[in-house]
Amino acid sequence: MKTITLYIDFKSAASYLAMDATLKLINAHDIEVIWKPYQIRVQTIADEKDNETTTESHLRVRETQRQQTHLKYAGVQGKPLIFQKEPKESIAALMALAQLDTNPVDYIQAAFLAYWKDGLDLNDAEVVKSILNTCGINTDDFHFDDDTKQALAEQQTQAEDLGVFDTPMYILGVDRFLGREQLPWMQALLTGDL
Repeated sequence: MKTITLYIDFKSAASYLAMDATLKLINAHDIEVIWKPYQIRVQTIADEKDNETTTESHLRVRETQRQQTHLKYAGVQGKPLIFQKEPKESIAALMALAQLDTNPVDYIQAAFLAYWKDGLDLNDAEVVKSILNTCGINTDDFHFDDDTKQALAEQQTQAEDLGVFDTPMYILGVDRFLGREQLPWMQALLTGDL
């Protein structure tokens, strides 16, 4: 059985929008997935200024275009996607993902919807526990303390040592793939067509 290590962040629109195609690939090839948390930095779109520099203008236009592309793709998929003016963090939800010892897909799907549809704060441990409970997961043994946060930070460093810098990042053997647009390449590798 092939194994893919997949790094995601719940506040990553790209990770959220890649889920359906990712699960389709996983199910088609009976792949074992090791789901890993990876905290990205979200670029907020600055308001246009009268005297902005070329770099400021470029960053604003690029992030606006990226959001529009995500919104278009979400529309094609029929998925809700509401960008927050000030994006919330997702550390508590990532800590929970790191502690799961069962198939996390239901939790992952629910956490994505909580963030992108409902605008919930996935940095709030009580919100995350509620999501876990909704998925039938007992939260008695989950921890959201400083030690758990430190363990997550260490996993982040390990991921970066492997070359992870954004999500969704797929690691298949020695190959790394960033984004849902790489899934056809992974499909070809899995079927031996490459």
